[in-house]
Amino acid sequence: MNYIGIDYHKRYSVVSILDDAGRIVAEQRIENAFPEHFCELIGAHGPCHVACEATMNSA
Repeated sequence: MNYIGIDYHKRYSVVSILDDAGRIVAEQRIENAFPEHFCELIGAHGPCHVACEATMNSA
């Protein structure tokens, strides 16, 4: 099982994928205008749990 963290920004997000041992498997900056890139990255790393930053700081 992999674990995915998404740091959401106004125009892009930073995605980090870790394995069960906490090692970084992949990191990528993805432009939010291309949601298919999220699907490609996450789909390439099998079953996973996802955590997304939730904040009210961005307009």
